[in-house]
Amino acid sequence: MTCDTSKYYKLMAAFVIAGGLAVAGYSIKLGLEKFRTTEKQTVKVKGIAERIVKADLAIWPIPFYATADTFQEAQKKFIKSQETILSFLKEGEFLETEISETPMSTIPLQNANPYGKSAHEVKGYQFSGVITVRTDRVDHVGLYISKMDLLLEKGVMLGHGIAYSTSQVRYLIRNFDALRPSILQEATQSARAMAEEFATHTHMKVGSIVKAEQGTFSIEGEGLYDGDVSLMKKIRLVNHVTYTLLA
Repeated sequence: MTCDTSKYYKLMAAFVIAGGLAVAGYSIKLGLEKFRTTEKQTVKVKGIAERIVKADLAIWPIPFYATADTFQEAQKKFIKSQETILSFLKEGEFLETEISETPMSTIPLQNANPYGKSAHEVKGYQFSGVITVRTDRVDHVGLYISKMDLLLEKGVMLGHGIAYSTSQVRYLIRNFDALRPSILQEATQSARAMAEEFATHTHMKVGSIVKAEQGTFSIEGEGLYDGDVSLMKKIRLVNHVTYTLLA
């Protein structure tokens, strides 16, 4: 009786241990399956949007100067050049509201030889100024830039005199905020297309957006180094979007 009872308890203990191990094993398996099924598989892709647009604002500075031996003569020549430029723009049908003038400036011209006895002697005067055209008629500006030789033929000295530098027309985009939503949409669609391509190769489907990181808009000239002097602009946006992948 004692022997049979002992065997019975040993047998029951074995069943309990075996049952416990089976439950533990099943639990481990179940936990792994939950981990695999609940962990989201995602893909992060890059969306790119590029658009060529035409500038809608032109800023055209026209620097000019006049020199003479006397202050009065230099001033007289400057005023004549100023009137010539304004007449040129008026004939070009530019509006008064599109034209602005900076106050004239004057400097005395001294002897170019710093070692001569008269190194600081004033040998003349120079007047300079800038007339600027600011307009949304960008093609009209381009047309009249090609006619600048007419000013030279009438004796206008273009540039900044002794501090000479060429002045370029700047072309800008004012309606960028109106373009922004559609360009952003293009970049997002581009990212979605990249995700769809990836999903096709992995035999999965693209789900919802997990995270979207908008990049920075860049506006450049159509040429590599054109910058603001280019009439046509390239707007570019790169963003990064993370999508879920569904089996």
